[in-house]
Amino acid sequence: MLTRSRIQSRGFSKPPKPPRLRDMERPPQKLARSVNFAGGTSGIAIEKENAVYSEPYRRLVAALPCAACKVEGHSQAAHQPPTGKGRKEDDRACFPLCCTRPGVVGCHVEFDQYRLVPGPAMREQARTWGRQTRAEIRNSGNWPASVEWSEA
Repeated sequence: MLTRSRIQSRGFSKPPKPPRLRDMERPPQKLARSVNFAGGTSGIAIEKENAVYSEPYRRLVAALPCAACKVEGHSQAAHQPPTGKGRKEDDRACFPLCCTRPGVVGCHVEFDQYRLVPGPAMREQARTWGRQTRAEIRNSGNWPASVEWSEA
């Protein structure tokens, strides 16, 4: 019977796994494309801002305390609600919200289900938390060199 150690000693070791897509930096995506409308007409979809997806930045955000309840050690990078169907928001605008844990419903779930902040105020609160998060990361000197951002 071949054991794992005997297989590896015979040169049958498993090849290394390739890096996961979510762990790699992705270039900005161009979100404009041609579309077909009813009646046979076609046109160009409105170009949206190029979103940036950065795993290192999301990890920095998740290391911060929750923006809503200030609990430490349970944060996730949360995004504001999408501004368009099928569109993921820019990672540079995310902010930390705590996850659900035994006996506690996290602020991230509450936010996503519009219970943490009422509907009309939700987008503005997300922008405020995003600005505070960017300022905190920039002031700590940990801003990733691969992520560009200019406050407008």
